[in-house]
Order: sequence, then C-alpha cells, then structure tokens
Amino acid sequence: MKIDVHLIYADAVRIAERLGYRVVLDWIDGCGGGRYEAMASEWIMLDRGATIEDRLGQLLAVLEADQRILAVPLPARLVAAMSGQPRGMAA
Repeated sequence: MKIDVHLIYADAVRIAERLGYRVVLDWIDGCGGGRYEAMASEWIMLDRGATIEDRLGQLLAVLEADQRILAVPLPARLVAAMSGQPRGMAA
C-alpha cells in the first residue's frame, strides 16, 4: 500500500501546530526555511516553490529535534515517515 505524502504532510503540519509552531508556506525562493523564533513565537517557514517532499522533510526535521513531540500521540504514518526516532524516545 502506497502512503500519500500529502496525508503525511498534513499530519506533520497538524502536529507542529499542536506543539505551538506557526507553519508558514510562502515564496522564499529556495532561501532556506525551517525553524525560526520571532516575536516570542516559534515558526516553521516552508518554501511554496519547493516540492511537497522537500517541505515534508523540513517539517520532519523540526519535529524530530523537538523534545515536546514525545508528549504528543503521533499518527502511525507520520512515525513511519520519520528518518529516526525523536530525540529522547526509547528504542
């Protein structure tokens, strides 16, 4: 069974927002993206011009690095998409 990357992306956005991130999709012309802190808020900037796979990769990298993810139930397809276990998660 093939997993739809759009569903995993939607899961990742939902979890990021649950953790308090503001997820912004904008035209940033390949100039980075990722996690930022500004105005006492945490942001995840994603390039609208990037592929869905690239945007998902950036989201997953931020989520995997955030210890707070350990307290949030994750959809199985999102766990399967992560390249490694979130830091602090027991093997």
